Amino acid sequence: AEIDRNYTVNLPELLAQYNQGESDSKIKIYKGKTEFISIYKQSLEEEGAEILYYGSSEDLVNFVSWEAEEQWINDRVKKGISIKVLSIPSKYVDKIIKDDEKELRKTKILESRDFSSSFMLFGKKVVFWQPEAPLAIVIQDQFIYEMMKVIFEKAWEQAS
Repeated sequence: AEIDRNYTVNLPELLAQYNQGESDSKIKIYKGKTEFISIYKQSLEEEGAEILYYGSSEDLVNFVSWEAEEQWINDRVKKGISIKVLSIPSKYVDKIIKDDEKELRKTKILESRDFSSSFMLFGKKVVFWQPEAPLAIVIQDQFIYEMMKVIFEKAWEQAS
């Protein structure tokens, strides 16, 4: 059972490291609510440790629905995947921040102008969420992932 758990937890990272930098970048566009939710769920299949999220949490949740978000949180917690959330201020963030520890989440508030888009990093992928269109642009490229991670980490350090 322990070997199976370790395999399941480490497999996404091993797959993400396989041949990185040697293959072409992959870009895919997902449109509509159903495809949004499928890439949202995919993040839990491809990440074994931590997801990074930057942007408007409320706009994303309003689009996918609170029920889909709750299910995603429950699935993420069951898999032991933590998340760091850098979000613009909103009633949604005020609601979820209270359960950060229980839901394996760390949340910080961005001091920035209001916008509706966001990005998420998982499994060496970058997903740009645009709920107004609605579309999600998924970029699978090690170097773009690393750049966006540095941007996220710098913003994380500066956020309150």
